[in-house]
Amino acid sequence: MITEIHVKRMNLILILKVIICFRNFILFHFLICAFVYIFLVLFSKSIMANSFFFIYGNFILSFVLHELGHLITYLILTKCKHCFLIKSKLFEISILTVESTCLNNVLVAFSGPALCFFVGIIILKWSFPIALVYCMHVINLYPAFQDGENIVQNLIRRKNR
Repeated sequence: MITEIHVKRMNLILILKVIICFRNFILFHFLICAFVYIFLVLFSKSIMANSFFFIYGNFILSFVLHELGHLITYLILTKCKHCFLIKSKLFEISILTVESTCLNNVLVAFSGPALCFFVGIIILKWSFPIALVYCMHVINLYPAFQDGENIVQNLIRRKNR
């Protein structure tokens, strides 16, 4: 499902609209999480079920936060002048934007993993496994993944100019 969102200004209502557009992804993974949680409660120890629930729930939340990090940076850098598309599938969420300057594209690509990493560092005080879920988003900066590829392409494009 692809949804086009026109931006007049950045506010809480806009963020809520974006999260609602992620509903297929969130609902699907919530149902999987609930099913496995119930299975673990019935046939295993409840501590294992609770651990799975918190880790998987934060795993899904980290993907939403990752995309919101890209979006908020994009809206700040473009001063909310452009619309964007939200692509939400069962196993993928992404935000498609209008091409901007090379530096803006690098900052937008970097912001999603960076936001998750900083949230992971904050959570590290309370729970190492959940903090690890958020910190692992740094792997998206590797050029084999979308964010890393965007960063490398834009740095090469900027160098060639």
